[in-house]
Order: sequence, then structure tokens, then C-alpha cells
Amino acid sequence: MAREIFLDSSKVAEIEKWSSLGITTGTTSNQMIMMKDGVKASDLDTQVKKMCEASPGCVSVELTSSEASVEEMMVEARRLRAIDRKVVVKVPIIPGSTKSLEVIAELKQEQIPVNVTAMMTWEQMRMAAEATHGFDESYISLFWARSLDSRDARVEDSSLGTDHEINSHPARIVRATLDLINDNGWTNPRIIIGSIRNPRQAGEALASGAHIVTITPSVLEAMLTDEMTTKTVQQFDQAWEDMKK
Repeated sequence: MAREIFLDSSKVAEIEKWSSLGITTGTTSNQMIMMKDGVKASDLDTQVKKMCEASPGCVSVELTSSEASVEEMMVEARRLRAIDRKVVVKVPIIPGSTKSLEVIAELKQEQIPVNVTAMMTWEQMRMAAEATHGFDESYISLFWARSLDSRDARVEDSSLGTDHEINSHPARIVRATLDLINDNGWTNPRIIIGSIRNPRQAGEALASGAHIVTITPSVLEAMLTDEMTTKTVQQFDQAWEDMKK
């Protein structure tokens, strides 16, 4: 079972709300989340600081462009980490290049915590786990719903080979990655599951064995909902009204 729930949001009020309710212990974000939340590029550092002040635990903040050079990414990573010690630098896996691995290696030398993100397959998770297990604090993020999208849209590619059973479902990818981490006795990385679109995906992800599942505020609230629960509570309320007659 997942050990923790993080909040997938950059809204300070939501971070404060869900952490005060005892549900979330950390925070994740990316450029799309911040854009939807109304954060401007010019306000990024200020918003990150506010998020860190509100979050009870670490705050994952993504490098802003995969087109940047390794040197440019490192400059940004150092700046983000300097904002607050809760900041974990998110590095996306960049296909067709070892740039992600080069950035991770430099972050490791400087002991800047890392969250390797945007992964859909077991092969990507394996590479990220190998690159991050020597950190004091590191995470590798599997995108649950997007992994299913990737599986359903995948086409035959001779350079990648024939797909296999592990990539048939994100839960299988989680189990294979956990086996790798546990068999080697690694304390890091920790597995984060993101890209959760609805309560059923959240439930399945939470039961998958991953260390952390990061969930948006709307999905967290929807997790409280069931039609029969609504009917049952209404019946209880009506019974109390009838008792007063």
C-alpha cells in the first residue's frame, strides 16, 4: 500500500487545507498545473516559496524547459533549491538523449534532491532508479493514466522491440520497480505515482505498493463520494427527523 499522499497542486490554500485535514504530507507541481492555477512565469519563485511555507513536506518543482542545455538546467536547479530546503527538483525523462541522466548525475554530486518525472514504462523507471539510488533524497514518478494512454496508443517500433507483460499495466510497472529497489536494499528512490484522473485510479494506485501517490484536490474530494453512501446518510438524517415527531 502507498505510504503517503501528496497534493498535486500549486494553490497555497489547497495545500494548507488538505495538509491540515491530515491527508497530504507533501506537494507536487509542474508547468501545466501552475498555468491552470494562474501562476505567471515571473511569479514562479515567489509562488514556490509560498508553497513550501504551506506544505508539511517536500515540494517538487519541475525544470521549466527540456530544450535547455545541461548547464542551463543546473543553473535553474540550483536557483530552485535555494528558494527553500523543501524544494525537490523535478527532471523529466527526455527521449532520444542522455541529457536527463547528465543532469541527474550533476544533481547527485551536489546532493540536490531529485524527482525524475514523465515516465510511462518499466524501462524508463529502471533507468531512473539506477541513476537515483545514491541520493539522500530521490523520487521516480510514474504517470498512471498517461501510461495507460501510452499503452493503448503504442505502435510497433522495431527499434524498441515487442512490448511485454510488465508494461501492460502501471501496477505491474510499480511492482517490478519495487522488486528492483527492495532486492538491492536501496533506501532511495521512492516511487511516486502521478497522473491520477479519477477516484478509481486513485484507489488502484494507492493499493499498488508505491511509496507515494500524488492526487489533485478535485480527485481527493471525489474519493469521499459513493452513491450508496449518499443514500445511506440521507436515510439516517430522515430517521432523526422522524424521531423528533
